[in-house]
Amino acid sequence: MATALLTPRVLDRPLQSFCWPRHWSERRPLLERQHDRLEAQLAGMIERHGDGRVELEPDEAQREWRDGARLLRQLRLHLRLEERWLAEARVLCGGHRVSHRQAAERAITGFREGGHRRLARLQWLLEIQVWFDHHRLGADAIAYARAQGTSG
Repeated sequence: MATALLTPRVLDRPLQSFCWPRHWSERRPLLERQHDRLEAQLAGMIERHGDGRVELEPDEAQREWRDGARLLRQLRLHLRLEERWLAEARVLCGGHRVSHRQAAERAITGFREGGHRRLARLQWLLEIQVWFDHHRLGADAIAYARAQGTSG
C-alpha cells in the first residue's frame, strides 16, 4: 500500500514514443515553428531592453542573461537541425552553412562582449534579428523551396 502511494501516476501510462519527421513536408512546418518561436523570443527580449532603463535590479539582470543564453542555445540547435535536414534533402549549399556558422559565432561573441550592459545587449539582439529576418526570407526560403521540389 505504501508503495502505491509513492509510485507516480506517470508510470501507469504507456510511454509515448517520439519520432522525428522523415519527410520534408513534415519537417518544414517544424522548422517554421522554430523560426516563429525564435522571432517571438527576440521581439520580446528587444521590447524589454528598449524600456530605456540602464540599470537593473540584480534578479532582472540575471534573468536577462539567462534569456540571452537560452536564445543562443535555441538558435544554435535550430541551425544545426536545419542544416541536417537540408543536407539530407541535398539542398544545403556551402554558403548557407557558412552563413549559419558566421551568425552563430557573431551571436556568441556579441553575447560575451555585451555582458550585463543593456545597451550592448540591445544592439546584440537587434543584430541577430536583422540577420535572422534576412536569412529566413532569403537563403532559408530558397533552400526550403528547393527541398520541397526534390521531395514532391
